[in-house]
Amino acid sequence: MRRTLKFSLNLANTNKIQELKDLSKEYKRVVNYYLMVLFSKDEYILSEEEVKSCDSLLSYRYRQCAKRQAIKIWKSWRRNTKKGKLPEFDGALILDNRFIRIEKAKASTFDYWARMATLNKGHPVLLPIKSYDYAKGYFDNWK
Repeated sequence: MRRTLKFSLNLANTNKIQELKDLSKEYKRVVNYYLMVLFSKDEYILSEEEVKSCDSLLSYRYRQCAKRQAIKIWKSWRRNTKKGKLPEFDGALILDNRFIRIEKAKASTFDYWARMATLNKGHPVLLPIKSYDYAKGYFDNWK
């Protein structure tokens, strides 16, 4: 079962926020590129060559995630009877445990730290997290 919890990024400094914005902007650009490729081919499949052909700062892992998200958007758009124009992705990044890890804070004013991969390879961003009652219940039972 998957759970989604939302936390504020207000506690992160401006440099960390800017790195996340840069990542989000590049990720969205790549998803839209993949959507254009899918539209031009009129298929549900992107080959590895097409994934690698996109000139991007994103790592291959991020490109795989962007590819998966673009294919889901494409399939949804194709099934829709009122298709309209090709969708442009401007939503949230759907990432898995390869990109983000939550760690309990040891001696800090924050409850947790989120370690997230960015465009700067080998230099993840640490985002401070203050928990709330609803989330604490999940974190306490987290394995």
